[in-house]
Amino acid sequence: MLVHIVISRSDCEAGIELRPFKILLSFFIIALMLNFLFLAEWARGSPNYQNEPDELQNPEPVMNSPVPAYVGESHESAGEAHMAEPVEVLPEPVHDVDQSEFYIPLEAENNQIHNLSFPITIQVAGYNSKSNYLYINYTLMTTKAVLSSERAIFNYVVQVFNAHDVLIGNIGSFESPEQVVGMWGQNSIDIRNSGIKITTKNLPATYRIIITVIETIII
Repeated sequence: MLVHIVISRSDCEAGIELRPFKILLSFFIIALMLNFLFLAEWARGSPNYQNEPDELQNPEPVMNSPVPAYVGESHESAGEAHMAEPVEVLPEPVHDVDQSEFYIPLEAENNQIHNLSFPITIQVAGYNSKSNYLYINYTLMTTKAVLSSERAIFNYVVQVFNAHDVLIGNIGSFESPEQVVGMWGQNSIDIRNSGIKITTKNLPATYRIIITVIETIII
């Protein structure tokens, strides 16, 4: 920049000539600062700057986590848009229920199944470890009609099996069943503290009791 200074005889005239130079220098400095500010703003608004990932605005899921983890999202959006894949739960196999203790359903009387007899209750009353006897309570019932002048005679077998289906005790047998006579006009009979001799050394922890009514006679 060419600065023309005129020196006159008077110091006042020289000061007047230098004032335009100071004004131009001030404008130049202001323009330079504005230029720097513009360049800084342009750099922030450039495409390269905008494409930088923002972890808070666009969080990435944690791939190694068993449940997707997201940052800065509401529970509603996470549950709707980022729900974990459904896990197929296979149902456990249904085991056949051993209902051999009750050959006929307990609802047999209500269903009017006639001419059949069966136990309707079996309860363990106790076990004598010294004599190795198991004591049970049970009720035998028939759907046959029993008049007030008649009595029902039940021929039945009680069997006790261990967990391996080995017979470890019984009352009567199919060749020679146990027999009990009911009350007059009654189609059922309660038997209490019926003792069963256990043939093993001790009563096993797991066992099952089966009562089979072979025949019912009305007399």
